[in-house]
Amino acid sequence: NDPSVGAYAAEIAGRLNQPAVIPALLAALKGQMKVCSSGAPSGAWADRCVWLTYAPGAALYNARPDDPLRDKVVEAVAEMTRSSHPKVREVAVETLHTTGRRAAIEPLRRMIAKEREKGGFARPNSAAMVARFEKRLRALEASNGAKR
Repeated sequence: NDPSVGAYAAEIAGRLNQPAVIPALLAALKGQMKVCSSGAPSGAWADRCVWLTYAPGAALYNARPDDPLRDKVVEAVAEMTRSSHPKVREVAVETLHTTGRRAAIEPLRRMIAKEREKGGFARPNSAAMVARFEKRLRALEASNGAKR
């Protein structure tokens, strides 16, 4: 229940770079979905949301390209592109990019458009960060044969 412990546990799980930890990470993320995606996490709760969003992508490092866990990660982490917290959105981009899945393209497109829209997010990411998001999106589109 301590958000600091949850953040630390997610960080360590992600650093293992092993797909075996992904189901537990996704279960924890789903349990925090309301706070992480539509709430306004701060302090230790924000750290927990950041690590629960980032760690599944790190854990995919040793997953096969056809591992169905990649699809489950997209499904869960796509919700984080709506988060009010800019760092959660930032790590969601990295995680979605890591999946390599076509299904990650549309959530990224929508989030980038909202980042660029005046007043889209109360706390937008910087223009340089959004440019990095666009680079990740282009790479994901290219690897999936998607056209803009």
